[in-house]
Amino acid sequence: MHQWAPSKSSRQTPIRRTTIDEAARQLRRFFGTMPIDEIAECTGIYLKRDSGPSATGGFAHFLRHRDDENIVRYVPVIMINTQHRTEHGEPVGEREIFFHEFYHLLHSSVENDFLLSGEESLITLRAMHAQEERRAQDFAARMLIDEIRAGETAREIAWRCDVSTRLAEHACRAASAHDNVTRDWRAILT
Repeated sequence: MHQWAPSKSSRQTPIRRTTIDEAARQLRRFFGTMPIDEIAECTGIYLKRDSGPSATGGFAHFLRHRDDENIVRYVPVIMINTQHRTEHGEPVGEREIFFHEFYHLLHSSVENDFLLSGEESLITLRAMHAQEERRAQDFAARMLIDEIRAGETAREIAWRCDVSTRLAEHACRAASAHDNVTRDWRAILT
């Protein structure tokens, strides 16, 4: 079984869009359509499902664990709220939540939370959080949406790719910002 562990260098903020594209490209090749339970197993991620009326779709963190040899290890954990819905009441699929949180395990830096203090830092932290959430959505979209076809609506993309309309809308905005000429993500993802 392949064990995955993030290196400190892989968890840097800010991360460039090209890095998100490259990470998604490599992971799409490696994982393909593998179920998220198998992805979690082969990467050493503890995947937990919970349900409840929460605005939070999931979260990712590292659980401190002392093994049988008394060595402290940090286990990557992704928790998925199986009943999560968008602000419009649309259900959000587990794969969508998983890849959003997977991005956070790969690239979101928690060290910044401890380095910042004071009122100005709180504003900075909120801005960084919003930026990281957009990046996590970019990553999830690139993992789950193979292409955006000319004239295709967000609802059509959502139905075809089995993602929420919210993620499809995000992908459309990201694609048009990336390249106003083509909306074919194959150019970005392959």
